[in-house]
Amino acid sequence: MTDRTLQLSMKQRVTGLLRGLERLVGPLEDGQQTLLQAYVAGNPPIMEQCHENRRACRAALDQSREGLADVLIEFDSTLTTVHRANAEQRLLALAEDLEDLSGRSG
Repeated sequence: MTDRTLQLSMKQRVTGLLRGLERLVGPLEDGQQTLLQAYVAGNPPIMEQCHENRRACRAALDQSREGLADVLIEFDSTLTTVHRANAEQRLLALAEDLEDLSGRSG
């Protein structure tokens, strides 16, 4: 990948991660955004490693998974009561949607 392609990919990954978490918990604070941006910057895309060989891919996936778990634990510690209430409300709404869908198909 070229430097420009990597920068664009990183920007897209940051944007996707921030949007996804904001949908769940509401607007993020600056420190939370910085934490997530640092995670993405420190964890480049792994597709090139996966194309090279399976062992490199497996190792990259394991490292990425561990890094994601670590950043989510740290992110969780930054959530306010408003963030937690928003997440609870969103998850309950999703659960209701799933119940409605399962009731319709059965």
